[in-house]
Amino acid sequence: MSESLVREMGLTPGEFFRALPLSVEGLDYRVEDNTITIDHPEGKIVIHLTPSAGRRIGALLLPVTHVKFIFSGLDKLERAHFMDNLDLHFQRGGG
Repeated sequence: MSESLVREMGLTPGEFFRALPLSVEGLDYRVEDNTITIDHPEGKIVIHLTPSAGRRIGALLLPVTHVKFIFSGLDKLERAHFMDNLDLHFQRGGG
């Protein structure tokens, strides 16, 4: 059984790929176009990235990427741990 989660993230696919190695905690993964397949000890995680036109706020254009996570074989706790770790590595500083 697989579970999926969709997020809208304020970054480009390139920024996502640059942060990916630290966020997957040394798990093996493969990248093909805008799809990442991660080998997890309990199953598999597939991530699909779809860049959008971005979000305009006045003269500022912010990047937006739709990110779909598909978890196969991971229970709720394992999915939450993966997402918590990913969120930690994708946090940006602010004021």
